[in-house]
Amino acid sequence: MQHKVGSRSQEESMKDENKTKEQLINELVALRQEMVKLEKLDTERKQADEALRESEENFRNIFQSVPESLLVVSSQMEVLNSNEAFSGLIRKYAPPLNMSEDELRKRILSELRQHFGRTKQGIIEIGKSPVRKDS
Repeated sequence: MQHKVGSRSQEESMKDENKTKEQLINELVALRQEMVKLEKLDTERKQADEALRESEENFRNIFQSVPESLLVVSSQMEVLNSNEAFSGLIRKYAPPLNMSEDELRKRILSELRQHFGRTKQGIIEIGKSPVRKDS
């Protein structure tokens, strides 16, 4: 039967008792080096996460601020995102067409589905004639 000493078994502790002081110091140095490597990796991961967050925020800001109407659609032509220019287009043209904003939005999506069918996920720019921009 093994008895635990902390998180180590008595057998493991006895192995350490048979090691020289130099062996134990070398193991300790190796463990500290591993800790430094892990801390460095953790720091790098945090920096990468922050860079990704900033990049996503920059993309969102650019996407929302461009003057062209943009839609991000799935491969099933479901809207994943749209920008302010698209919303402005809907607000501007729904009343003269005697449609609600929701009706016009659905009509545009229906036309896009007919025009593009099943497509790769991507961004569609709404202009005089829709142009597919695949990812």
